[in-house]
Formats: sequence, structure tokens, C-alpha cells
Amino acid sequence: MWNLTFRWSLLPTFTIVSICGALKSFGNLILCEKVNDDQWTRPDIKRIGDGLMADSFCVIASGLLGGMASDTSASNVSLSSASGATSRWIGFAAGALFALLGLSPKLSALLSIMPMPVMGAILVFVISFMIMSGLQIILSTKPDASRTFVIGISLIFGLSLEALPDLYAQVPPWLRPLFDSSLTFSTILAVVLNQLLRLGNTNPSQAVEITEG
Repeated sequence: MWNLTFRWSLLPTFTIVSICGALKSFGNLILCEKVNDDQWTRPDIKRIGDGLMADSFCVIASGLLGGMASDTSASNVSLSSASGATSRWIGFAAGALFALLGLSPKLSALLSIMPMPVMGAILVFVISFMIMSGLQIILSTKPDASRTFVIGISLIFGLSLEALPDLYAQVPPWLRPLFDSSLTFSTILAVVLNQLLRLGNTNPSQAVEITEG
């Protein structure tokens, strides 16, 4: 018999985490589209919506089964972009391998003994492609004042959380979850600023372009 409980006090934190996770997956799916289409100009919202729905089902199933939350991997998407290996059969094979590793702890431990220099080199490699791909998506449309403020302010304040954490030492406890991670802080700022700068915008197509940018 499952013993499920619900705590209202955790709702704000989980809401923030869910929004950040959805936006991260949204960006990864756009990057997947871009990698597989040399003529890519705009994201296919219908296809991306299907991808987000599939990701949400995986998260729900994992939670109900007591497992770790699943998520899309920006580093793996960047690795696919760098290597040109984007076949879905690779994904099926990787899924089967992960299932095998989940049932074989000793085999998983064997793969975890990769030397730290090798892991560091791989990290630098994939992050380089992640940064360039992200910049290409951001600059795929002409940046206007709204996009400039949304991107600039979010990056500045997110980096300030890492560089000068003492600036946020007096944040009220109920706001503390927003400042636990620079990624979370930047994401929430970007979402809020994007919505604020869209107020009074009477051109729906322009609003969509701001959101996608």
C-alpha cells in the first residue's frame, strides 16, 4: 500500500524547480531540432510540446516508483551535435544500457572509476558546445531591447550570485529557494522579466518571438 502525503510548504520550491526543469528541457529540445535540421530557423512548438509531455510522464513515473527524477541532458545533446550521432537507435541502445546498469550495481561502479582528468576534459568539451549552441539559439533572431534586457539582466544577476553571494545574505527565508542556485535565479528572472516586458504589447507575433528568443 502506497503511503502518499502532500505538504503545502514544499509547493513553492517544487514549483520553481519544475519551471526551471521545463525551461531547461525546452532549450534542449530546441537544440535537438537545430542539430537535426541545417535549415532550422524557428522551433516547432507542437513537436517540442510532445517532447515536454514525454519528459513529464517520465518524471511522474520515476517519482511514483521511488526513483530519481529523470531529465533531458544538455551535455548529451551537445555531444551529439559535436559527433553528428543523432540516430534515435542510439537513444534506444543507451536506454537499454542504463536499464542494465540499474540492475547491475557492480557494473555501474566499474564505469565510475574513470580518471578525473578524462572526466574534466569531457566536461570542457561538451560545455564549449553547449555555450556556442545556446548563443546561436539566442541570436537566431534579431535582438531587440526586450531580449537584450531579459538576457543581460538574467545573466548579470545570476553571475553575481556566484561571485558575490554576500549580497544576498539578508534575503528573507521564504525567498531563499530562489537564491540557492544561480541557474534557478537566472531562470526565474528571465521568466518574470519576459512577462513584464510583454505587458501592453499589442502585437501577438512579436510576443511569441520574445518568448522563443
